[in-house]
Amino acid sequence: MNFRIAVLGSHSTGKTTLGKALARELNIPYLKGDLVQEIVKTVFLKNSPLVLTREEYWEMEQWHYHKQLEDATINQTFVSDGGFPLDAVYLGVTHNLRNNQSFKDFTKQCFRQTKKLYSHIIYLPPEISLVDDNFRPQDIQYQKDIDKFLVELLKTYKVPYFTVKGDVAQRVTQVLDGITNYQQK
Repeated sequence: MNFRIAVLGSHSTGKTTLGKALARELNIPYLKGDLVQEIVKTVFLKNSPLVLTREEYWEMEQWHYHKQLEDATINQTFVSDGGFPLDAVYLGVTHNLRNNQSFKDFTKQCFRQTKKLYSHIIYLPPEISLVDDNFRPQDIQYQKDIDKFLVELLKTYKVPYFTVKGDVAQRVTQVLDGITNYQQK
């Protein structure tokens, strides 16, 4: 089976750490899914998405979405620390766009692609202290809002996922067990 694994969660949940560990364990490529920093710096010539206007932020998420789509369609197997849903989630929460029709259309597109392109969705709830990366608000309520909206949208769009918790080794074991159980069904 070609594994196309997306590790999802709000910022500072350990997506990158788990993604890299899974890639090593499964001996498959790791794709950096969180490309926001690079896009903000190279396309918008700014140091943080926090200084982007609403329109720039929307454009940044579109760039991010299309880059992830390109990477996911080129590679047959991979682990990614992020995925399409996070583009919609961060855009919706950061700019309070839940009732905006363009946002709803973008969200639907993100979640359709998620179901189509990823074989496994791993969800990481917030259980690690926020890391000050000068890139996202270091606000626990913001992190909780991101997390809540992510889970709400995964359920709304009926995207199958499984939750893992604990330290890195525990998370890797849970994912490997989940993949095994998923293949047996």
